[in-house]
Amino acid sequence: MRTYLDYNSTVPLRSEAKQEMIDAMDYIGNPSSVHLEGRAAKNLIENARAKIAEAIGAVGADVIFTSGATESAALALSGRSIMCSRVEHEAVSSWCSAKLSTNWNGMVDIDKPEYSALQVANSETGIIQKNIKGIWLSDMTQAFGKVPLDFNWHDCDCAMISAHKIGGPKGIGALIVKRGTDLVAHIKGGGQEMGRRSGTENLLGIVGFGAAAEAAQKDLVNGEWDKILEFRMILENMIEEFSDVPILVGKDSERLPNTTCLITPGWKGCLLYTSDAADEEDSVDLGGRRII
Repeated sequence: MRTYLDYNSTVPLRSEAKQEMIDAMDYIGNPSSVHLEGRAAKNLIENARAKIAEAIGAVGADVIFTSGATESAALALSGRSIMCSRVEHEAVSSWCSAKLSTNWNGMVDIDKPEYSALQVANSETGIIQKNIKGIWLSDMTQAFGKVPLDFNWHDCDCAMISAHKIGGPKGIGALIVKRGTDLVAHIKGGGQEMGRRSGTENLLGIVGFGAAAEAAQKDLVNGEWDKILEFRMILENMIEEFSDVPILVGKDSERLPNTTCLITPGWKGCLLYTSDAADEEDSVDLGGRRII
């Protein structure tokens, strides 16, 4: 029997999202049509848009539906001189200059937030960044639904999120945009999504996204992730109690409640040395030991 644990990659479809998608299958109208059937479909989309804006603290901002976080990153970053660090997801780093440094606690140093892209949380280490205010693009993909977020409070220009990270369907995401921010559309023609992303809307995906966002926010408010954090702490305490070899990456940093990153001997050929046995330039000091 297999147990699925890869929730930072994708989360199983929530029952709430599945049911709303099934119900939406009966709507035959094109959301861009002005007749009754079209307006009914359009109403479903706007209700979902409002749910997502509420869940991420973006009321008053523009929620632009895309095919996922990768497309959202391209829309926000292409044609701009934006900096990032090497810990960013490739969907972001592919468009940026990797000039920002990262310290041993996983924190990214930023001098010019308005010209920078920064993830809220890393998918592999779970490390949560603290200096995300005023960023041009905030990658909220991993953090959305797991930790409290407020787009308007963070004062970033854009933020990217993806439905399948919170139990919504795959192939639908959104770029959250501060009202008045100038973006150049990549897909033109129909004028959908306020002219920033043309093409007939993915009605079923959007409806499922909205339902998942609403359910994820309820879980967060009800303390479901606090319970998961307790399990993570039990796991890490057990590992440290029975073995002094593995290194818990980001142990002293705030992290996602569901994420533990371990480094052990043999992982991708890594060697562990005591700090007085290695001083190579390319080694990394982690808690009195070095990884080479």
